[in-house]
Formats: sequence, structure tokens, C-alpha cells
Amino acid sequence: MIREAQIDELNALRDIEIAIDAPLTIQELAVYQADGRVWVSTDESDQLVVYILLQRVDNCAHLKQVSVHPDHAGRRLGQALIEFAVSWARNYDLAGVADDFPPCPLERSLLTGV
Repeated sequence: MIREAQIDELNALRDIEIAIDAPLTIQELAVYQADGRVWVSTDESDQLVVYILLQRVDNCAHLKQVSVHPDHAGRRLGQALIEFAVSWARNYDLAGVADDFPPCPLERSLLTGV
């Protein structure tokens, strides 16, 4: 299930980061969460297993980070969140989705379906 992250889940997001040896601080995660730019996917018991951080840069959605807990790797959960990010970008009439600065879009076809 993909949904917006809640403020009380910041520690769970950090646990995913620690599991992959790339921890962000709670303060860094809180900025994204407060602005509605961190989305999560959960397992069948509603435990967070993957999340994505999104930014708006110029007229593009930027995939700041996609983090998958190692225990759930290889299940295309990160891909599902990337596809969600494309829908998010469409909803905001953004020109594309980028995964690195400065080029935008990463794949214009992600938005157009071409």
C-alpha cells in the first residue's frame, strides 16, 4: 500500500536508512514529511518497507531518494513508488521526472506514456 508518510513514522524511515547504511537525520526527514513529499509503501502488516523523497525543481519532480529495506529488496517496491511519483508529477502538471540535477525530465515518456 502506498501512502503519504505520517509524522510518527519518521523513526521507521530512519530505520530503513540505517539498514542500508545511508541514514538521514530525523530533522531532514521531517522537512519532507511536513511538506507532503515523502511517500511510503508498507507490507501486509503495515510496516514501512520502502519510501521515496520528492522535490519540485523548476517544473520537474525530482526523485531525491528511493530507499528500500534490504529485507524487501528485489520485489519492485521501489519501482512502484517511482511510478507513483510519475502520477504525483502529472497531478501537479510538472514537465517531467528527474533523478539527478540538472536534466529534466529523466524520462519524458514516464509522463506522456510514449
